[in-house]
Amino acid sequence: MHLCLAVPRRAFLLLALSVSACGGGDSLVVSPTTGTLTITTSTAGDEPDEDGYTVQVNSEGAESIGSANALTRTGVAAGTYSVLLAGMAPNCTVAGDNPRTVSVVNGETTSITFAVTCLATTGSLQLSVTTTGASLDPDGYSVALDGTDRSDLGVNGSVTLTGIVPGSHVVGLGDVAGNCLVQDDNLRVVTIVAGASAQVAFDVTCSAPPLNPGTVRLTTVTTGPDQDQDGYSFALDGGSNQPIGTNGEASVTNVAPGAHSIQLAAFADNCTVQGTNPRSVTVPEGATANLGFVVLCAPISGGIRVSVTTSGASIDVDGYAVQLDGNSPGQRIGTTGSVSFNGLLAGSHSVGLSGLAPNCSVAGDQSRTVSVIAGAVSEISFSVACTSTGGASRLEKVSGDAQSGLVGSELGTLLVIRATDAQGTPIQGVTVAWTPGGGGSVSETASVTGANGQTSVTRTLGGTPGQQTTVATVDGLVGSPLTFTHTATASGVTGVGRWDPAFTTPVVGVHMHLLMTGKVLLWGDIGDAQLWSSATGFTPVPKSYRIYCSGHTFLPDGRLLVVGGTSPGTRGLRVATVFDPLSSSWSATGSMAQGRYYPTTTTLPNGDILAVSGHDTAKTVVTIPEVRSGGAWRQLTTAPLSIPDPYYPAMFVAPNGKVFLAGFPQETRYLDVAGTGQWTMVANRKVADRTLGSAVMYAPGKILYAGGGDPPTRSAEVIDLNQPAPSWRTVSGMAFARRQMNATILADGSVLVTGGTGGSGFNDQAGAVRRAELWNPRTESWSTMAAETDRRTYHGTALLLPTGQVLSSGSGEGGGITYANSEFSAQVFSPPYLFNPDGSPAARPSITSAPATLSYGQSFTIHTPNAASVSRGTLIRLSSVTHAFNASQLIYPLTFEATSPTSLSALAPANGNLAPPGPYMLFLVDGSGVPSVATFVTVGP
Repeated sequence: MHLCLAVPRRAFLLLALSVSACGGGDSLVVSPTTGTLTITTSTAGDEPDEDGYTVQVNSEGAESIGSANALTRTGVAAGTYSVLLAGMAPNCTVAGDNPRTVSVVNGETTSITFAVTCLATTGSLQLSVTTTGASLDPDGYSVALDGTDRSDLGVNGSVTLTGIVPGSHVVGLGDVAGNCLVQDDNLRVVTIVAGASAQVAFDVTCSAPPLNPGTVRLTTVTTGPDQDQDGYSFALDGGSNQPIGTNGEASVTNVAPGAHSIQLAAFADNCTVQGTNPRSVTVPEGATANLGFVVLCAPISGGIRVSVTTSGASIDVDGYAVQLDGNSPGQRIGTTGSVSFNGLLAGSHSVGLSGLAPNCSVAGDQSRTVSVIAGAVSEISFSVACTSTGGASRLEKVSGDAQSGLVGSELGTLLVIRATDAQGTPIQGVTVAWTPGGGGSVSETASVTGANGQTSVTRTLGGTPGQQTTVATVDGLVGSPLTFTHTATASGVTGVGRWDPAFTTPVVGVHMHLLMTGKVLLWGDIGDAQLWSSATGFTPVPKSYRIYCSGHTFLPDGRLLVVGGTSPGTRGLRVATVFDPLSSSWSATGSMAQGRYYPTTTTLPNGDILAVSGHDTAKTVVTIPEVRSGGAWRQLTTAPLSIPDPYYPAMFVAPNGKVFLAGFPQETRYLDVAGTGQWTMVANRKVADRTLGSAVMYAPGKILYAGGGDPPTRSAEVIDLNQPAPSWRTVSGMAFARRQMNATILADGSVLVTGGTGGSGFNDQAGAVRRAELWNPRTESWSTMAAETDRRTYHGTALLLPTGQVLSSGSGEGGGITYANSEFSAQVFSPPYLFNPDGSPAARPSITSAPATLSYGQSFTIHTPNAASVSRGTLIRLSSVTHAFNASQLIYPLTFEATSPTSLSALAPANGNLAPPGPYMLFLVDGSGVPSVATFVTVGP
């Protein structure tokens, strides 16, 4: 029986979308209004994720799904949905896009399949042995991996060791009879690759033993704090090396009776064998001779014990902080007590006491140098005396007194004061009146103290040389008014350089890059990317997606690769794009396995690109590096390393071809990108916290790291990766403590530091440092330069132009600075090498012609009318800078020989370890240190 409905004609059109008439005119069918969504997973690979995954449709809650399973949802409203597969193990990746967009149709089943591939995380090792000759060892052998017995092995057979961490390992045969000899090396280095099985074959030859042979049983006993972890090796009568543990036992059978010699080897440099080595042993016929070695491993680290005594009135009950090697915030210590620092490398360390109340002072130096001796604890003590504070609040100077500088447009120093109560606690909201005297002005006539009790202004020196003053006044506070003194000198540029007037930019220059066309590409978060040149001004080049806080570096052909960026909620993106300077256009390229926000990218010696750190779409720290080869990415699954916020680690290609991590972590390391990757420790920096300081490779394999930390430091240190055992070494510090600054290599090889803030906290604007500083790599000393007009703190950028000048821009659009208050400006700095002593422009060498490409190790010729005055030059890789680190810049020094009055000859870099393939500027430098205008060249194989 069918039910038929009588439908009024005027309602027919309304029902036509969902109702159809039955046959015979006496029935009606209602069309379905929902559909079905089926989500299927398939998993392949060596180590699948056994606990399955999760599925999230749009913003709904996640549901569990197996690694090879199906999940069906019925009654799904028609429409478009986003489906995300999550919860994969780090070794598993989804093929294609994730999340994916799917459309559900009324009355139909829509299916979507996620194919997951899981790579192996460990490898295996197959060992085989073939034994020939007479009197084979009936007990067979033992197999040792990295000094530890792992398996037994017959005289002719094989065994497979599984679950081995990828990387280099040492394998050898143990319990080899005295009449048997392993051909070639017994201890062999084998490289294990995840998902693969390495193979090692041993050939053993045994001779006929004498009647009633004996046995040598060898034992080792190791003492000391820093023992050799991978054990030792020993050899009988100069034969094959056999493994033995640091506190182990091994036997050699079928040994001919009589005198024999055993030598212990392969111990660490800090370990020594007690007594003779090699050592004689007499084997009795048919019996066992016992021989023992005692190894003493000397300590390679020591400690420091710091004690404090406090006397006087109004003692600070909160105690103090002890800072080791400038490490902030330091270790807390009571007003009378002690703390210890252990595991310190032998050598000089600095120990400072901070956090003292204003009424307390340290007898002697507040920061002292202590010599740490390996195996010993060095003692250092501080005596603090506190005076009565009474009941009055006080005003005191923090920095800015007795400064000198140039008059005119030259800005002076930052003046900082602090207001505290009787107990030394900072006072907020105190209004300070600033009054300049003797000429010049201050940036504000009144300011208010903040949470740290501090406030500041910038002093501009007046137009008349001589002494000038600035007075800070707060009624009712002890120590008010305070007078700052300054000395104004004659106007000029000699020795300090010159800043051209600032000009307006249409965007905040958070990211800035020099292209081979000579133009500068820059962008911030809001607005189009912009191309700039001094001749044409700004031209918009709209971004293809939100590449804010992305990573970038130059490809070998001169195009700019940009990876990652951010989606709403600052979630890292997987996508990548390429900017072509010749067509001024963007194009998509292969996406990474994981999203990255705040990553560092590095061009490798073969032209591949390494991406490290950042956080992903789930705002989780990305620990697995990736390498881009020809548009495709591979993960370095055996090289996980958590480099914590604020990301953008300082990475450099080392002369050995590995990639060096200089910071922010204190533990600096090499990354070997071969296979699935491996990290190895290099050395700890002297200063633990250099967060948002700036690092630069100022010569092949030599790195300068300056500033950083909270509160910021003025200290600097260097490391030479050309040394067999590189270590960090302290050099002279800057005149100003800074973080959020930029370090830029100049045409002559010196390093210019610009911008930053000397204030505590993430991005203190009151502490903005406007004076530039110049570091001389030959003398390892700093010179203070002219001051920039605008503040350059968080998101400030700087790069070298082909003119030998430096373009400085950015600051703001985040980091506590609103968009409206950001710096929409740029300014060009002319270094001192562009001026004569009288301030006039210096005559510069010029380049008539140069090759467009330089091949590794090849001789090339430069034509110049100044061949007689030029003996050296520099190759400087084009800049790609953001967040206080220039991921592309490096320098290669050139030595020229005059081949004619108008031509010079030099050798190109030997390989990509010294100069990764890509775009460079080539400068000539004359005997007075004056550089030419650069010509662009491409360096490569």
